[in-house]
Amino acid sequence: MAEVAVIAAKHEKWVERPVAIVAPKQEYKGKLTENDIMQHLNKFVSQGAIPKWWVPDKIIILEVELPKTSTGKTDKKALRDKYSNILSQK
Repeated sequence: MAEVAVIAAKHEKWVERPVAIVAPKQEYKGKLTENDIMQHLNKFVSQGAIPKWWVPDKIIILEVELPKTSTGKTDKKALRDKYSNILSQK
């Protein structure tokens, strides 16, 4: 993956849950799926390397770069503005 950002999204039961936004490397664009990433993360859960609640509830795969601030950092505010309600849209 080229870039990943994790934001908190509103959740009915838990108030907030993690959502990962992924901008894959060029060679993975159109090939990488949310299920692929979830399966990879769940391997770490089954090995006891990470707790299940660390795994994002949703993974959003973008075909473009993550938004940037004027200083070149990932603009998490823009991502929160766009995706903070994504879990309530199920």
